[in-house]
Amino acid sequence: MSILATPRFIKIMTLLSILIAGCSSSDRSPEKPKTTAFFDLEGWFHNEARRLSDLSSIKRTIVLDGKEETHIVDQIDWEKELRPFIYSDINRVGWTDRYSADTIPDAVGKTLQMHYKALDDQLRVREIRIFFRPKMEKVEKILITKKRSSLIVENEQRLTYLPDEGYILVNRQSTPIFGKKELRIAVDWQ
Repeated sequence: MSILATPRFIKIMTLLSILIAGCSSSDRSPEKPKTTAFFDLEGWFHNEARRLSDLSSIKRTIVLDGKEETHIVDQIDWEKELRPFIYSDINRVGWTDRYSADTIPDAVGKTLQMHYKALDDQLRVREIRIFFRPKMEKVEKILITKKRSSLIVENEQRLTYLPDEGYILVNRQSTPIFGKKELRIAVDWQ
């Protein structure tokens, strides 16, 4: 039997989905006015969703606590697929002084890297690193770290996006009921 069809896997995935959705939705509230103080992650990923719409299939590999399964997916809603990245945007008016921002230029002044780090432990998005291709000012890689802790769950997400290859989402969670769990989703579109 496939690990994706076991009752235990379904129960764990349901719990993880609820927690991930709950954590993501709190990052993305319509009441929070936007600003342009930081890199426009939301806009950039909406553009990526349009760019990727020509792809006919992707390879999705899911690893839950060491058990792996791979599927080819041929119907893709890119806005939904990229939602964890879109919801990581930190451009909120009330957050401009709650993140440190650092830009690393090359020898001629073009941006090589942007780095944003939360100054407040209560913020879900803890760190964003955006790497650019030298001389091209084109995004080469985006790394995002999210964390959330409560009395019943400790959750950490690490998101890696490579525009030419795919993305990886790693979710580590610790709860009194299930203990420690790790879910890794890798999507390739090379």
